[in-house]
Amino acid sequence: MEVIRLSQEQAKRWIKLKLKKYRQRECKFIVEGLRLVAAAEAADQNIEAVIVTEQFQEEPQRTEILERIQAPIYLADEKIWKRLSETVHGQGILAIVSMPERIESQGEWSGRILILDRIQDPGNMGTILRTAEAFGFQDVFLTKGSVDCYDSKVIRSSMGGVFSLRLHPWESDSLDGAQAKGYQCIASSLQSSKSLTDICFQNQVALIIGNEANGIRQEWIEAADLRVQIPMTGQAESLNAGIAAGILMYAIQSDQMIEVS
Repeated sequence: MEVIRLSQEQAKRWIKLKLKKYRQRECKFIVEGLRLVAAAEAADQNIEAVIVTEQFQEEPQRTEILERIQAPIYLADEKIWKRLSETVHGQGILAIVSMPERIESQGEWSGRILILDRIQDPGNMGTILRTAEAFGFQDVFLTKGSVDCYDSKVIRSSMGGVFSLRLHPWESDSLDGAQAKGYQCIASSLQSSKSLTDICFQNQVALIIGNEANGIRQEWIEAADLRVQIPMTGQAESLNAGIAAGILMYAIQSDQMIEVS
């Protein structure tokens, strides 16, 4: 296994990937940490390079992954590593990964899809993506104004779930694209909504989750086939977007599984 000393020039290019505009320009992103790099490798992500520290190299039980990844291995000195890494107590390994080729969003979608309307908190986005993967929402659509799903905080919060999803931009101002395909559009809302316990879901469901502060845009609430709220017995007026999304996705999966059985 050949290890190449990482040059200042190469490091500068990759350090720029910490910014969204450079990730979009280069169609690459950074994955940091042993578990996430292993998840990227297991999900057949296109890993362009792996960067490690000298300390990482000194721990043989960790370096097994380097034998599996078919990509150049670079060694970063402490100064360069501090500029590349975004964690205080990192494990000394990160990967440069190419974004998947954009899938035509008008093609075939999975039975359960998720439409995220301007989700802005990286932690919420990562949690939602991790939960979407767990409950079979394979196609996830993000509207303009949503946080970048390749942001390092999103990737960490998703625990690698982002690698197993098909991510699309939602470029329309309406829900017509989903409804024309026969999807039952469900809006999480308190406005004239039914309790989650009183709803039967169709086989093709498009769940809409809205912005943390402002919720789903009003025109989508009005256009949705169903408006649903989560029954609560406490005093809280609403739930965190990530928590609410998880409850709703679980309920939809459970209901559809009962229908099938």
